[in-house]
Amino acid sequence: MRKTLVASAGAILLALSIPAHAQSSSSSGTVGTNVGTSMNQPMTVNADNGNVHQQPNATSKILTMVPKGHQVTVIGVANGGAWAHVMVDGLDGYMDMVQLQKP
Repeated sequence: MRKTLVASAGAILLALSIPAHAQSSSSSGTVGTNVGTSMNQPMTVNADNGNVHQQPNATSKILTMVPKGHQVTVIGVANGGAWAHVMVDGLDGYMDMVQLQKP
């Protein structure tokens, strides 16, 4: 009985750890994103220079700066909607939502 209980508890812990591992960072910089495949929303940069980051946080590497008025495509969101997962001129990255507005 004790061996069965230990085996069951191990299986439950393993099952619970798999989804957490799927949210871990990858080399592509897609950390904790909630990307909807049907999301394809055009947005316009409203900051003087919108920063496109490698990951959805202000301390990650800046991949490029986008001028005010330039259009980007939002393909998903990250960090509870605070960051946009964007495609801009063929580059995949993240922008703080405060830098974007609907065209």
